[in-house]
Amino acid sequence: MKKVQFVIDDAYHFKEITDLGMYGSHSMLGAYHFDKKNWCELVEPKDIKSGMDVIIFNYPALIMKGLGKLGKKSVLININSNQVITKAIKNPKKSFISALQFFSVYDDIVCLSVCQVEPLKKFLNNLPSTLIQLLTGRHPKIHVIPAAIDETMIRQIEKQNLKQGNYYLTSGKDAGRVFKFNIKDKTIKIKAIGNGNSLPYNLYLKELLQSKGLILKSVINSKSSDLSGVTTFMEGLVAKKPVFINPQPWLQDYPMNNVYVYKSDKELEKLLKQNIQWKECDLSYFLMPRYLKELKKVIYNN
Repeated sequence: MKKVQFVIDDAYHFKEITDLGMYGSHSMLGAYHFDKKNWCELVEPKDIKSGMDVIIFNYPALIMKGLGKLGKKSVLININSNQVITKAIKNPKKSFISALQFFSVYDDIVCLSVCQVEPLKKFLNNLPSTLIQLLTGRHPKIHVIPAAIDETMIRQIEKQNLKQGNYYLTSGKDAGRVFKFNIKDKTIKIKAIGNGNSLPYNLYLKELLQSKGLILKSVINSKSSDLSGVTTFMEGLVAKKPVFINPQPWLQDYPMNNVYVYKSDKELEKLLKQNIQWKECDLSYFLMPRYLKELKKVIYNN
């Protein structure tokens, strides 16, 4: 096996609270599972070791803390490159520096959605790539591996045979998340988690499993994630709940069984009045084994 390090800010803390069930393991983008399977060493930026075959980063800024210690191959799991690109475009004097810092030191960039690829390629192609290659010796390959989640805790809590409540759930922590809905029918109850009402992961899942369905609304702004809502979206489906969501660019990456897209609160209200139930379907695409298999191919050049 190759010597692999997976570098994450606050890695040890996240691993500890994940073991306690207070944090979703998939939020670590495969690092937790790689560590559990002994496929990698999970470290924080300060502990990067030299001589590694592969070093994986989950956020561009982290690589700056490891310059001079990089492995033979560096991989970026691309969470929010669109934010970096937007800032660089607004300040052209810094665009080359941003690309050099955030992208060009990587051999591979793993995008978590097709919607991230076009702006990333356009940005990189508009830069003096020859100079970047001379400075770094690298030119990144771009891959697409849609994100996935771990169903373990959902299945465990499901065994408790929780009684279904008379409410829909809306949840999330991303800056683009919207929690207010203009629903006139007062018999439709929507409970919010994440809007100043955070819960440990296991308790959040109980609320989800007891709900009638999951409602999501996200808007794109300067602070929101490239993939705002994607993890919560998958959790809803894997919990076997119908998911109601406004249009999102990353939806193109996923099967749309049990997904209901609405363009306005009025459309949403019409859908909710139908009391739509879960319809049995294949959930394997949303699960971590598929994601880990594809990520390993990138890391091991298979």
